Amino acid sequence: MKGSAIAGRYRVRTEHAHLVDPTGDSRIYQLDISVHGFDQYKPSNNSRLVMVDDGYDYLTSVEYELENLLDEGRSFDLCIYNAGMDPFEYCTNGGKEGISMRTLARREELVFSWCRSRRIPVAFTIAGGYLGGRLDQCDLIRLHRMTVQAAAHAFLDTGTYQA
Repeated sequence: MKGSAIAGRYRVRTEHAHLVDPTGDSRIYQLDISVHGFDQYKPSNNSRLVMVDDGYDYLTSVEYELENLLDEGRSFDLCIYNAGMDPFEYCTNGGKEGISMRTLARREELVFSWCRSRRIPVAFTIAGGYLGGRLDQCDLIRLHRMTVQAAAHAFLDTGTYQA
């Protein structure tokens, strides 16, 4: 991220990322909403780590954190979104009961509509989700397709996308 050619303040939005605190670059702000202890690190002035203990509270946390980002006086030129699927309740490594496909689909809608309504461009990556137990390859693909579909719906279906 330090080598990025993007100028101005930009926002790093992560979901269940396996990271240490951001680069120390004051132009970067990271919001990390996690459900698993292996994602813990000591946040700094340019990052916020939210640990969600109860999967049924996950969406409430996402909504709250998104709405409060701008209240803190930040502005963003870009959102880089790590659409992690590790929180999915059937994921054997990082999954949390109560975080269903429907929950993650709603999370994707929230993130992309938040960016669209504020005219913040978003780059995203599909990430995470570990096969095993009750999560098979077809379901993992379905989870990742939800991200792509939510992005397309938010930016292509509304006429706000410009190539």
